Amino acid sequence: MIHHVSIPARNPQHVAEVLAEVMGGKCMPFGPLEGAFMATGSDGSMIEVYPEKATLDIPANDDQVVFGENRTPPRTWPFHILLSVSRPSGEVEAIGAREGWRAKTFGRGMQG
Repeated sequence: MIHHVSIPARNPQHVAEVLAEVMGGKCMPFGPLEGAFMATGSDGSMIEVYPEKATLDIPANDDQVVFGENRTPPRTWPFHILLSVSRPSGEVEAIGAREGWRAKTFGRGMQG
């Protein structure tokens, strides 16, 4: 199970609110980065949603990452996630449709 992931978004608060709805949890500001929010799930999982221009940079002293800025972020990102939630797939797909998001179920890896 993945309990934590960070993703970029053009509207971090709205994206985190919708993800929290899907996850049956809450949305709250993510303190370390202004303009970032996190969606928490009822199972303890968390998705941090950063402004699209934010970067995570590794400092020379090997401390925790620091935030930087990508002044020209791409229009699309090569990111997707398989997230287990307690909502039926039809409800998740309906929320995706309401938001104009592509929410579909595809098989990956081994059948079954």
